[in-house]
Amino acid sequence: MWQDLRAHPIVALVVVALHLLFFVLLGMNFHFKSPSTPLEVSLSPPGEVIQAVAIDAREFDRQANEQRLAEQRQREAAAARERERQEAERRAQQERQRQQEAERRVQQERQRQEAERKAQQAREAQAAAQRAQQERERQEAERKAQQERQRQEAERKAQQEREAQAAAQRAQQERERQEAERRAQQEREAQAAAQRAQQLRDRQLAEYIGAVRAAVQRQWVVPPAYRSGYKATVFVRQTPVGYIQEVRLESCTGDELFCRSVEAAVRKAEPLPTPTDPALFSREIRFTFEP
Repeated sequence: MWQDLRAHPIVALVVVALHLLFFVLLGMNFHFKSPSTPLEVSLSPPGEVIQAVAIDAREFDRQANEQRLAEQRQREAAAARERERQEAERRAQQERQRQQEAERRVQQERQRQEAERKAQQAREAQAAAQRAQQERERQEAERKAQQERQRQEAERKAQQEREAQAAAQRAQQERERQEAERRAQQEREAQAAAQRAQQLRDRQLAEYIGAVRAAVQRQWVVPPAYRSGYKATVFVRQTPVGYIQEVRLESCTGDELFCRSVEAAVRKAEPLPTPTDPALFSREIRFTFEP
């Protein structure tokens, strides 16, 4: 019972209030009247009588239980209505899902039929393209066969022409070989003559440069601190009769005195010797002076 009262605080307050009122009325009854006198409390103007009836605790508990049961039945009824509502909503949701599934299947069937139609069209188009391709391949094969026959005929004629050309070419090559041998012989002879002339020219040029170097050597004065191994590359510009117009040392490995002594010796050797063959003369000559 106390758990029910804690669960329903308003009912508990009412119960407490009724009990308090019961005890108040009971005390007033003992004060004004004897126990044999019915309980009467005058709370109204004279002439009006209000009767108060004591509430039995068991009756109160019964009423509280009835009220609790009534509230519980209301809650159960509300819960049942909620369950019915949820069930109805679930069924409606299932119905919507069923309809959506049916629509999806119908849509899938339409898509399948459309895909099958397109696939059939594609197969027919592919078959037509394949037949066209086969026809083109047959025509191409016939064309290639015709070309092959023409090629073989042309090859036969070309072979005959090549054989004739080969014979003519061999004759021409033989003539060219003989002509080439004759020219090669002439070139070898000319090269030999040119080589002999070049060797003679080189010897004469070497003799000419040696004569110039010897003339400079005769005029050279050994400078102080000279060391073996000194050498200089001399550039000379001269007149046709050997007179010097310019002397320049392009390189010199010795000291400054050695370099000046070489330049002085070149100038002292003026006029420079001339070659035995005038064709060998050059206005500009270079030689290495190494004592």
